[in-house]
Amino acid sequence: MNLGIRKNREESLQQDFNLKKGESILRGFMILEKGGEGSRGGKIIGHTKSGKPVYETHNAMAEKKYTSKDHDDASYAHLDYNEKTEGKRNEHHTSEFDRHHDTSQHKKKNEEIKKWMESAKKHKKTLK
Repeated sequence: MNLGIRKNREESLQQDFNLKKGESILRGFMILEKGGEGSRGGKIIGHTKSGKPVYETHNAMAEKKYTSKDHDDASYAHLDYNEKTEGKRNEHHTSEFDRHHDTSQHKKKNEEIKKWMESAKKHKKTLK
């Protein structure tokens, strides 16, 4: 007696996701999972020289991967965008410029300290 129940879970998932026989179910999930830059609602106003997107408003997830050079690029992207929009959001983009610039300086200092610490460790090993 057939109650319309599919033979197994794999067949059920293939039909639900419109997959061909033997095609991976993960294909359906990967399409939904990856949306690309700007897909979460942020407006992209430019890119850093390394190709990372610069968002109009603060985006911690994107910016945590920025280097000090990326923050420099992002700060100037805000100034450029402000000029293109004829200063309609002048205060916002000026504050974003300042924030990126300050973060860039902070990261540069941390990179210098890290290099100094590494060279001190190497020097200490050579003295032993």
